[in-house]
Amino acid sequence: MYHFDIKKVESPNGDQLVGKIIPSWETKYQQSGHIVGQCYQCQTDPGIIFINIPKCASSFMKREVTNLGWQPRFLKLGPRPITNEEEILNLDSINKIIVILRDPYSRWLTGIGEYFKLYFEEKEKVFEYLDNPLTLHLLANQVAFDDHTVSQLYFLQNVPLEKCVFFKQDHNLNLKLFAYFHDILGIENTIIAAHPMHVSKQFTFNARVKQHLEKLLHSNSTAYTKIQKALTKDYEFTEELVSYWGD
Repeated sequence: MYHFDIKKVESPNGDQLVGKIIPSWETKYQQSGHIVGQCYQCQTDPGIIFINIPKCASSFMKREVTNLGWQPRFLKLGPRPITNEEEILNLDSINKIIVILRDPYSRWLTGIGEYFKLYFEEKEKVFEYLDNPLTLHLLANQVAFDDHTVSQLYFLQNVPLEKCVFFKQDHNLNLKLFAYFHDILGIENTIIAAHPMHVSKQFTFNARVKQHLEKLLHSNSTAYTKIQKALTKDYEFTEELVSYWGD
């Protein structure tokens, strides 16, 4: 997506374009439903936000913080023009950013399942499509198809990492979030008892796609290696650089 900062002006030689085309990477996946910088702001302490990353417990967290009265906002991270000025949050006003990260390969597999669910009308033909060697070749060479499959780091561009509190998406996520909100932020909550959302449970379409693709990649080391290579920076960040709260 691009933003035009352009106008036509009269000149002796006729109309002339003045200005520039501004790259707007935050809105690349806007049609998929996600704009980089989407977040939720605590109303009792406006310096605290949760920034959501697709396929990283984002639906779950949006529900939970909304139940706590947090409001949707946009963190200004780049040149994207925002029409509703009241929704803009400048980084200087934020002191704590809650971020949930996930194992990159697990997230990608789940994201591919979501991608096929969203964009393929004849769902059962997806498995026939996956069995085609050319499909696996395409997946391994492209890797990022939408906001669910692009790197998690895409959504952290220009985010000041020193303000971030990172959580690992695992089986103890509810417990850790409950403790952090209650003990550190002083916010009463029921996150510990909250049910997960959009989980790829056994026999659902997403789970079947994930299992089928995982099996195919297990027997195709070339494709698997390419995907892992594409996730190198994700693994470096999530496993070597980040410290997770509660772990």
